[in-house]
Amino acid sequence: MTEALFAIGAGSSVVGVSRYCDYPEAATHLPRVGGFLDPSLEAILALSPDLVVGARSPSNHGVVETIEAHHIAVYFPHDESLQGVRDMLRELGERTDHAAQANALVASMNNHLLAIDSALAARTKPRVLLVFNQNPMSVAGPGTFPDEMLRHAGGINAVSDGNGYPTLSIERVMALAPDVIVEAWMGAGERTASDWGRYTTIPAVAHGRVIAVEDERLLRPGPRLVEGVGVLARLLHPDATIP
Repeated sequence: MTEALFAIGAGSSVVGVSRYCDYPEAATHLPRVGGFLDPSLEAILALSPDLVVGARSPSNHGVVETIEAHHIAVYFPHDESLQGVRDMLRELGERTDHAAQANALVASMNNHLLAIDSALAARTKPRVLLVFNQNPMSVAGPGTFPDEMLRHAGGINAVSDGNGYPTLSIERVMALAPDVIVEAWMGAGERTASDWGRYTTIPAVAHGRVIAVEDERLLRPGPRLVEGVGVLARLLHPDATIP
């Protein structure tokens, strides 16, 4: 949400951010008001905001209701899809008087996505396991924005059932037999393919296609999400020309 506000030209209106907001650089200098699970009501109210935006969770529901009780507008959208991100950007544009910039950004994202789709249209699509955490092993499931990102990046999600972010045993991964394993949590770059080396029956391991990448564009449903699709596409199809 912070990235979105800056991307549509509303960054100068942002008076506070979560402890996790690290992009763009200007956001890192703003007051911190807690996190996704533990927002500080006192810190939020002290900034006298007209609008509070963020991601709703069971643990912050009470804080959100209290903010509303103080007659402060809130916007906590569902953005677990590409369309949800588009809708979020447009709504933020409307609420901050930056509708034209928001619409232009959405159009640019759509054009970029179409260009990636076109570049990969004739490519064979590998079956991909997109891993976000190792212990337990949490992966991208169906009906999530990473699942959509995989499709646009020229891949097929190896996980086709279950909830959005299921946890899998290694036995389940072996049964899924993905062609590519992408480890995409922050710090994943410190791992190596040797961590998977004993599981040579998994095609991704047998063919040396276990990839560790540390890039927040793969993890955030915001304005850089299409850039994240491009990152994934280059990992899955390293010999393709990706716009």
